[in-house]
Amino acid sequence: METIQSGQSGVKADSARALLRQKIKESEQSADPPLSSSRLISESTDAINSILAAAGCPPSSRAFIDAVIGAAHSRLTSDRLDEWFEASDLEIARGALVDRRDSMSVAALKKWTQRHRKALFDWQRQSGYTLIECAPGGQDEEKNNHPTRYLVPVIAAAAETLVEARADSAWQRAPEKAMRQAAKIAVAGLPSTAAKRERFRRHRQDATAMLKRNTATIKSLFKKNLDILARKAGFDAAGLIASAQQHFDEMVKEAQAALDEVIEQASALVVELLVVELWRVLRAKARRRSQARGVWTLLSTPHR
Repeated sequence: METIQSGQSGVKADSARALLRQKIKESEQSADPPLSSSRLISESTDAINSILAAAGCPPSSRAFIDAVIGAAHSRLTSDRLDEWFEASDLEIARGALVDRRDSMSVAALKKWTQRHRKALFDWQRQSGYTLIECAPGGQDEEKNNHPTRYLVPVIAAAAETLVEARADSAWQRAPEKAMRQAAKIAVAGLPSTAAKRERFRRHRQDATAMLKRNTATIKSLFKKNLDILARKAGFDAAGLIASAQQHFDEMVKEAQAALDEVIEQASALVVELLVVELWRVLRAKARRRSQARGVWTLLSTPHR
């Protein structure tokens, strides 16, 4: 898998991971009870919660963040925390909506991911904190589809938070306080890079390009529907489809010509209104100048 490295944050992530492993090893070799898996899971979850609280992350984004973190666990190819990984919108939604994913359609699940990803990134742009980065999926030059790619700085921040909190002298008597203090420091070090990075060329969004794409989509759906109806009726639809497509093309041309005429008339009307308004403004200015000259003449004329 192609990876995108992020320099300084990668060094910080690796050092945090190394320190965390060292702390676990030291605890296992000390007289204290070893750091159990359940305890590590509990403290790691607390560290993530502390990071999100310190950053002021909206609670509504928590399910999406948890799902992305869960997807990272199964897809990262090493212990590095600055590695990009791919996960589809369907996978993220199914990981977040365990209790109701079976009752939702595939389209609804994908839409859930897209909506919550957008909400999180809108908040990240406003707050300046980057918890998750993404490079949206799409088609490459060979027309191959690729899912969205993610990078999760919040994992490295949580690892750093846990390491610093356990190293704090207040950890034994007040672990919550130590975790909150460490989270504040880790949040300040979150990357400020753009949360969204484009990977592929996007379709043009101007009116002409959108009309062309939408027309092609309508023609494709029209053909599929005719084919389904013909198969249902039990006859060959080739001739019917060809005739219907020709009729459809003629309708599109007529509609486009009518639309061009409306646009031209609207443009002419706008120009006419602008000319009338400009003439009104110029007349008003000329009237004010004339009145000003009359007042000046009156004031400058000597009276006996």
